[in-house]
Amino acid sequence: RVIDYFERVLVEPRGGFLTGQGGSQDLEPESNGFALQAWWRLGVRDADSTRRAFGWKSLDRIWAVCRDGELGLVRKDVWGKVREPSLLVDQCEMGRAFLFAWRAAGRDTDLVRARALGLLVCASFEDGSKGGFREEFAGERYGKSRRSPRPFDDNARAARFLAELGARSEEHTSE
Repeated sequence: RVIDYFERVLVEPRGGFLTGQGGSQDLEPESNGFALQAWWRLGVRDADSTRRAFGWKSLDRIWAVCRDGELGLVRKDVWGKVREPSLLVDQCEMGRAFLFAWRAAGRDTDLVRARALGLLVCASFEDGSKGGFREEFAGERYGKSRRSPRPFDDNARAARFLAELGARSEEHTSE
C-alpha cells in the first residue's frame, strides 16, 4: 500500500517526488533523498529497469533544479528563487541517494555528485571552533549562519553520509 500511494500520489512525472498530497509542489532535497534511497532499494530488490530510469531522471532533475553553485542543494520556490539557507540535511540525504544509485547501477556521475556534496559538507558546514557540523550554511546571501538547535540529529546524518562516502570511494578506487 505504501508503494502504491507513493506511485499514485507522490511521484512527480518530470522526476522526483512531491512532499505531500497537497500544498507545495516544490522539490525538497531532504524528502527526495529519503524517497530515492527507498526507490533504489526497491528497484534493486525487484530488478526493475523502469525504477532505475525514473531514479536517474529524478537525481538529474533535483541536481539541475535544486543546485546552487555556492550553496549546494537548496530549496527553491516555483520561480526558482532560493527560499532559505542551504541545509546540512539536504546535502546528506541527497548525497546518500546518489551513493545508493551509484552502488545499485554504477553510474559514475552519481558518485561524482555525492563526492561534491561531501566536499561541500566539510568545507561549508563544519564548525571547526566547536566541532561537528552546523545545521545550515548561508554564505553571503543570508548573512551569518547560526548553530543548530538539534545538532545531534544533523551531525549523526553528516557522519553517516561521510562514512558511507568514504567507504564507497575506497571501493571505487580499488576496483
